Amino acid sequence: MLKSIQWNESLATGIEEIDNDHKKLISFYNDFFAACLSSMGQEVVNTTLNNLIEYTKYHFQHEEELMKKENYPGLAEQKSEHEKLLQTTLELQDKVRQGFSENVSNNVLVFLNNWLETHLMSLDADFAKFVHKSHESIE
Repeated sequence: MLKSIQWNESLATGIEEIDNDHKKLISFYNDFFAACLSSMGQEVVNTTLNNLIEYTKYHFQHEEELMKKENYPGLAEQKSEHEKLLQTTLELQDKVRQGFSENVSNNVLVFLNNWLETHLMSLDADFAKFVHKSHESIE
């Protein structure tokens, strides 16, 4: 059963900049979720999905810059994952633009929900551990 995503400490990386970005991504996802469920119409669905995608592009770039600054050894893997996720999201956006339906919106919501939870709790969590560990050794 699909549901909105609520921010909680299990999603936190402990890196304020990234956590703030993630909170905004979750908010955009929840807006898209609400637009799909409440039958707000094609234009609202397209707009909310576009907002989510544009913020995702910003977030990926921001996150990669932080990883580069921290000399994170997993940067190449993270960049590759970001590219795949963005490509899939853009393909789904095209399907939504071609014709909004309950099936299309469900597919998009399932993908985004899984992506957000998986990305936040695995790849970004790995980066956060790296940052915290490297900063501990400096202190």
